[in-house]
Amino acid sequence: MNNKRNTILITGATDGIGLALAKYYLSRNQNLVLIGRKNISDLDSTIFTSKNYCKSDLSLANCSGPVVEFIEHLKINRIDYIIHNAAIGHYGRNNESIDSVNDLIKVNVWAPMALTHQLFPFLSKENGKLIFISSVVSHIACPNYAVYGATKSALDGFARSLRAELQGQIKVMIIHPGATHTGMHSKMEIPTSVMNWQKFPSARYTAVKIAKAIERKSTQATIGLPNKSIRILGHFFPILIDNLQRLKNISDRENFLMSPKKESPICAITGFADGIGRSLAHQYAKNGYDVIGIDMDKIRAEKTIIELKKHNINATYLLADLSTNSGLTTVESKLESSKTIDVFIHNAGINCTGRFIDSDLTNQENVLRINLQAPIRITLSLLKQKKLTDGGSLVFISSLSKYVSYPSATVYAATKDGLASYARSLRISLHPNINILTVFPGPTRTEHARRYSPDNSNEHKRMNPEDLAKKIYNAEKSKQRLLVPGVSNKLCAILGYFFPRIFENAMSKLFLK
Repeated sequence: MNNKRNTILITGATDGIGLALAKYYLSRNQNLVLIGRKNISDLDSTIFTSKNYCKSDLSLANCSGPVVEFIEHLKINRIDYIIHNAAIGHYGRNNESIDSVNDLIKVNVWAPMALTHQLFPFLSKENGKLIFISSVVSHIACPNYAVYGATKSALDGFARSLRAELQGQIKVMIIHPGATHTGMHSKMEIPTSVMNWQKFPSARYTAVKIAKAIERKSTQATIGLPNKSIRILGHFFPILIDNLQRLKNISDRENFLMSPKKESPICAITGFADGIGRSLAHQYAKNGYDVIGIDMDKIRAEKTIIELKKHNINATYLLADLSTNSGLTTVESKLESSKTIDVFIHNAGINCTGRFIDSDLTNQENVLRINLQAPIRITLSLLKQKKLTDGGSLVFISSLSKYVSYPSATVYAATKDGLASYARSLRISLHPNINILTVFPGPTRTEHARRYSPDNSNEHKRMNPEDLAKKIYNAEKSKQRLLVPGVSNKLCAILGYFFPRIFENAMSKLFLK
């Protein structure tokens, strides 16, 4: 810590690592802004005062509003460090409630995004740092807390792309602590017989390590040698680690399957009315599948249905806006009354491009809801209602951005990282007769790509959506786990995987001219 008295904002400051960080920085005479959802009367008055504590529930839509008002009320005009520490968890295999999924995504992903957006004008242009407290589980499968792992992977993806956007302005750092003895494990009701969390390193130990890591120039840190080993193995040897986890969990895998139907197989596709989804609908229909399409564009959905029916395909569609709770409820209710499904493809996705700090928060929140929250909720509904046939498949359309980052589309990149993590965890937790395929497409010749690309002069080099649909179909039929379609995309994925900073710089030059 330099001799300067910094202003440090910490979320989740009333418990666990956040409280330990607050105590550490107070002992060093730093100026603190502490965020939590508890009443100040229930907190230690020697730490929390009306001059440093702001009550804000980060699970609420306008969580950043009270924080901005508090800072303006105290006439704070400079924040040196923003430490996004607040997080909640859920323990259990594929049994999260709708409220639990919504809250996990709001607190762990949306709150740090919204606060970063709203507090950016206050960040010191000389000493400013954005610190995202992720978790070592973002690099491994999490069969017992898949949604939590997905949120931490999403946070990683957001921070990586934001770091590329803010080069030369504000430093962005990602910190991966491992398991720590805090109140979270008790709140998640994890039995000590399953996970002896009482023997984990103390919150104080982890907080001191985090504080020291913040003072270094590195943009990433993992706390503790065992956690560094886990992160490295999980990142560079994912198949090995996943196979070991699969063997360890083989007796605990859950069976959400129904017996195969005698009639025609069914393929359900979100975002099926245009682009990749439309091509997938034609591909599966051509191979004898009935098609259920889910989309919010009525005109294009009806057009796609007409195209399919010309070939004597049994095709129906469900009109639903996946960015809304009512739209998701509509889908969940429809699934409950539908026949069992052989292939469900999570294809729907939107984007919101441009520098994150200048973007519209409402649009960015819709990206998060459609690209990450919707597929998680729909998947859980499918599993709980046993709507997948024995031997069925779940297909998740992620993005090449998982490997190369995506400055100018930070929230989009976050959602695609989170989606890939969720799929990875499902492979471990579910019965082996459920095939999980994650697809990482690069630039594709669709209206979506034209709308968000900075340069369409080389559109002819993008993959044809019909070719992509065929590759996805073949990969799903051959029970592949991962698909990076196309030679050039594979090369970018490999290079981005092993040389991420080089690709961050290259992507910044491409998208932030």
